[in-house]
Amino acid sequence: MSNASHLERAATRPRSATSAPEAAATGAERTAAWRLANDRRGRPEADVVGMALLSSVVRQRPNATLVDVVHAAIEDLVGRGFDREQVHGVFRRWRRRVKKNS
Repeated sequence: MSNASHLERAATRPRSATSAPEAAATGAERTAAWRLANDRRGRPEADVVGMALLSSVVRQRPNATLVDVVHAAIEDLVGRGFDREQVHGVFRRWRRRVKKNS
């Protein structure tokens, strides 16, 4: 039996999506909208925060505390135009996620 029709969905099956396929946003469009919303709020993406932390670690003196490193990373991000509250929010979400998975 090489007939592939048994793998196709029935035409009468109800759609689980909330819109018609031609009106649904593509993944790329959703990602672009999400990034645009982040930019408007001044929220950095996680990779930008991670690089700021790494840069802060590299630039700090050897006996710097964790507070010094995080403070320097936050100030770097704020200096680059990100909103301080949004930066703090990204850190909080990271901390919750790490605590939940450890």
